[in-house]
Amino acid sequence: MKYKLKRFGVLKAALFLALWGFFIGLFMTLVTGIIYSVMFSSVSLSGPPADTQPSFITGDSIVDIVFPNYFSWSNLLWFPFVYAILFFALGFIFTLIINLILKIIKGFDLELEETGQVFQQQNIQKPQISQVKKITIPTLPNRS
Repeated sequence: MKYKLKRFGVLKAALFLALWGFFIGLFMTLVTGIIYSVMFSSVSLSGPPADTQPSFITGDSIVDIVFPNYFSWSNLLWFPFVYAILFFALGFIFTLIINLILKIIKGFDLELEETGQVFQQQNIQKPQISQVKKITIPTLPNRS
């Protein structure tokens, strides 16, 4: 079966790439945060000087103790959105360029092969109710 691909939906392609960019940004933020935290925490085996140790008394959070100055949890909030915005813009621009190229070359030939497996709708019969029993709800006596 031969088909001709003439254009892509610009907005749908850009939205798909924005969603893809969001997940890539989330993944990259987690990976780089873990790598930087491990790399920079092992630079000094003795740790920072005693007077600079983070503690709960001075108001440092558990995030600052676990990931000191190398990873910010706010990165998990804004990096994925930055990636999504960039991927949306690039997807929009490149889809327009691809559509222009497809218009110039009058489409893209696409050949699909039929595998012989055809999914047919099965006739599933609804279960038959053989007997219907009438249920009566007793009423309370009128108390007036």
